[in-house]
Amino acid sequence: MAQVTKALDFTPIVPNTDELSPQGLLVDYDDDADMLHDHFFARPLLAMNVDVTEYLYLRVDIDTHRVVGLQIDGYLHYAVQRDPALLELVKLAGIDFVTIEAVRKTITFDRKRESAVRAILHDLKLATA
Repeated sequence: MAQVTKALDFTPIVPNTDELSPQGLLVDYDDDADMLHDHFFARPLLAMNVDVTEYLYLRVDIDTHRVVGLQIDGYLHYAVQRDPALLELVKLAGIDFVTIEAVRKTITFDRKRESAVRAILHDLKLATA
């Protein structure tokens, strides 16, 4: 988050789990651009993209300093290869089963194992915070 704060000159406010609801999550996928948008508050909001990784961007409302969503570039062809846990968003984005399975088959076992370990460590960190 330090790089995001530096880029913005303020620390963005990340919504907590009480503020986010499954009904308020809007996920859309642009097949031509291979870009996934995850809107946290049921609709796209005017926001600035701030890069977190080479494919992941936080969408930050400049007026309220709140994170209002995510953008993932190269979603199926790059991002899920780097972080297979991102595949959890595909069903919400309306991507068809055949495409999902074709992408899933291209992810190496080692990459899946890395992703699982990261998820477990993340959950442990949350549980002990």
